[in-house]
Amino acid sequence: MLSNPAYLQVFEHQVLRIDKLLFRQEHLNILSQYQEQAGQRYFSLVHQGVKFKQYVGVLQVGNLTIEILPKTDQYDSPQYWQQFLLDLLHQCQVLPTATQTIAPLQLENGSLLHWYIDILVQSVEQLFRQGLQKNYQQVAQNSPTWKGRINFAKQIKQQAQLSTKVATISQQYSYQSTSHQVILAALKIIAPWANKASLQHRIQYLIQQFPKQSKGYISETLLEQLPDYSPTHPYYFPLQLSKMIIRQHRPSLRAGQFALLALVFDMNQLFEQWIGQQLTQHLPAGCQIHFQHSRTFWQQKKLRPDIWIQKGKQNYILDTKWKVLQKPQPSDEDLRQIYAYNHNFEATKSLLIYPDVFGWGKQQAGTFSAPLWVAGQAQPHQCELVFIPIIDPKGQLSTQIANTIWQALALE
Repeated sequence: MLSNPAYLQVFEHQVLRIDKLLFRQEHLNILSQYQEQAGQRYFSLVHQGVKFKQYVGVLQVGNLTIEILPKTDQYDSPQYWQQFLLDLLHQCQVLPTATQTIAPLQLENGSLLHWYIDILVQSVEQLFRQGLQKNYQQVAQNSPTWKGRINFAKQIKQQAQLSTKVATISQQYSYQSTSHQVILAALKIIAPWANKASLQHRIQYLIQQFPKQSKGYISETLLEQLPDYSPTHPYYFPLQLSKMIIRQHRPSLRAGQFALLALVFDMNQLFEQWIGQQLTQHLPAGCQIHFQHSRTFWQQKKLRPDIWIQKGKQNYILDTKWKVLQKPQPSDEDLRQIYAYNHNFEATKSLLIYPDVFGWGKQQAGTFSAPLWVAGQAQPHQCELVFIPIIDPKGQLSTQIANTIWQALALE
């Protein structure tokens, strides 16, 4: 368990500078190293500090927890945006919900990190209650009895030395599996960062009770080969959380350095996934929906719109943008992107979808000057702006966004 833990909350795109109290030079040094390893995705370096990008979640640097929250409007309360992020992760099935027998948790001391840790611990405890999976494994051994089939090559070699034993190959039931290896590794990573003695004891108990696993290196190839369980399977969330922890953990390799753990999510992807999920749940009859479908447009380069809708011979493109427009006008870059999508997918109508921050309300639409050629005929094609209210009047994630989008496409 960490001694004298420190805790900071920031918002996406905010700058955090050295203050010599909580965020110190040693923290900045390790973040600088991590930034290079992570491909400069999560934040950029500025004078004596970092500027965060569109990634939200938690960075744990030694004893310092940096919580990065989403933010789009005038609500400044970190607790408000904490809950928003948790609800969004639930809706996108990144984290389990209470309906899947994981108990709802309170955010003690404000830290999302401890919430993630507790969720993983709960999900693994649930696996133990239900019973861990066993798998058949092929075991080669020297046995006094004949069990399975004889390993003739080995038997001939050892006949003189071990005449009383038989070299056999048999199938045995075992708890040894890559899934268990990954989950156990994640438990060992999070153990030092547990914020309460009770949580620390639960983690250590699970580690001690876990069936012995091989100690091989957990590579990205191994993580990619894990079983692809559905979200209702009891192993789905323990494996999802474990993979995320292992992929984003950077151990301390030298004395005096901090270990680092990043549990962060791209808000652009979460926003797109949330909208896509709502559309799928309320899909009009005769419509087909495709996500991240790509088509080649120049040599090996591809265009990949967020969402492609088909109804009969009509095509519609939806591009989600997690950014705040100061006025109801899209950027030239967004319009050029949609223009290329329309031509490549023969879409006569497309939508640019933004979170509604300033209550623009009514959608803004415009027609491109150059026509779209479909089957040798010129057709006009449009781009419309749709502003989505992400929070309903009760302060919860909106469930009406699908209706707004289908109305904009005249497909309700």
